[in-house]
Amino acid sequence: MSFAFIPSIGLGAIFVFTPVGSAPEVLPATAEAESVPTTGPNPEANPDANPDAKSDFESDFESELAAYRHAADDDEAREALRQLCVAHDPWTRPTICEEFVDTNAPPPETWSDDGAYFMLGLAPAVSLVPQGFHPQLRYDLETGMIFRHGYKDRSVTVGVDAQIFHLFDRKRPGGGVDVVVSGQMGPVYLRGGLGVLGGLPYGPDPAATRPAFGGLVGIGLQAGDHDLSGRIGIDYDLRVDRGLGMIHTVLLSVRFAWGM
Repeated sequence: MSFAFIPSIGLGAIFVFTPVGSAPEVLPATAEAESVPTTGPNPEANPDANPDAKSDFESDFESELAAYRHAADDDEAREALRQLCVAHDPWTRPTICEEFVDTNAPPPETWSDDGAYFMLGLAPAVSLVPQGFHPQLRYDLETGMIFRHGYKDRSVTVGVDAQIFHLFDRKRPGGGVDVVVSGQMGPVYLRGGLGVLGGLPYGPDPAATRPAFGGLVGIGLQAGDHDLSGRIGIDYDLRVDRGLGMIHTVLLSVRFAWGM
């Protein structure tokens, strides 16, 4: 048996007797770890316990995907999920889409044939000629093929535009045909065409006409859906007549389209 003398301030001396050959008991490390209380969930061990781990948009996206999963467990449901992920913006696509889409690579720039379209238009216009101008109305009917982008709001049309125009100071109408190409990016469209027109006056006399060759360019806004949409824009038409005179026409066009 041994003893130790331990001074204590304010408490006098404390004698501790320890049997010879014995050692103080040491608690295992696991026991000490288990005895430490926890203050709350560990966000790293349980990411779902951290409310900031997922954005609101990703949570909404996962909820929508879960609704699709519970609808039917078959190939059609999986294809619907895949299309939903492919249609998403590739730069902000949630990680849950890794099951359906390779998120490490950008999606392919795919275009597909989406059938035919049909368009009717009306445009007040004015033709500028040497020593004068001719106000008129133009009516056009356009039809052709449309190609759409795989996931972006973009389309390209290739078609034929038949035109009839009426000068206010002349009874006999004129007309022609253009091959036109237009591109739509969101609400904005650009168009261009090349073709022939007959009945355009080349001078101040509306009855003095010559056939003319040339084209047009235009820009405007488009709104609506694939079934019915509308366009409003400005076109510039330049034609060269048989005598090499140039005829400039400015048009304010309004069009209604089906299948765009």
